[in-house]
Amino acid sequence: RKAFGIAGGIAYVVGDASVMESLRCALESKRTLLERRRALLKRRYLLHERLLRRERERELFEDVRSSLSWSTEAIEHIISSLPEGSAPEARAERLRALMLVKLLLAYGKRRGRIVLDESDGRTFDAVDLRLVAEEIVVDMRSVGIECAALVEIESPIAASAGCSLYDCVFDVAIAAFRCIDPVIMLYVRFDAGALELRCSLEASAGSLADVRDTACARLDQRGERYRVDLADDSLVLVVSCSAAPEEGERL
Repeated sequence: RKAFGIAGGIAYVVGDASVMESLRCALESKRTLLERRRALLKRRYLLHERLLRRERERELFEDVRSSLSWSTEAIEHIISSLPEGSAPEARAERLRALMLVKLLLAYGKRRGRIVLDESDGRTFDAVDLRLVAEEIVVDMRSVGIECAALVEIESPIAASAGCSLYDCVFDVAIAAFRCIDPVIMLYVRFDAGALELRCSLEASAGSLADVRDTACARLDQRGERYRVDLADDSLVLVVSCSAAPEEGERL
């Protein structure tokens, strides 16, 4: 029963509201059911997102682990093969081996960081490239390899290209560690639309042919495009790669 105010009095309207009440109850029940389903879908979505995030983290861990497997295995081999004894020759050999471990650790640290950048789809601009080049120079000089680098790139490159360049530089550096008084000069530029790394090595003693064979074996394993020129006292390695992003990267 409802009452309405009118001029001069009050009017009462009486009707059967059971049908409307029934519809209201049905709608309320439906709304409650939909709310429960919405909450269930939200929990399912959050669970799916959590599982996807863990899967991406697992894949990223595997990417980092696989990218560093070579350097970690090399470090383990070096440490397990350290000569014993207190003779000057043994101490000198241990020191030199530990310097190589230091170089491999520097490679692993920055290589892992580049893999993380690649997984995020980020690029390397001129500032990033010059910073990495400066870090490489410091790493080389800290283990007795004289090094200088020049980067003539202004536009950004894909992180995958940065990985290729970084690997190529350390392929030569680690192979050159067996030489006496090695000097490495690095030059990065664009040439005919491709990213080019020119790496030259000079040494007062040691087999540059062995350096070439070791570095080229690593380059062949990764499928890099390169050419190499070997003279009596110098080695020049030129590596070309695409600066464009691979699938999943963005410029």
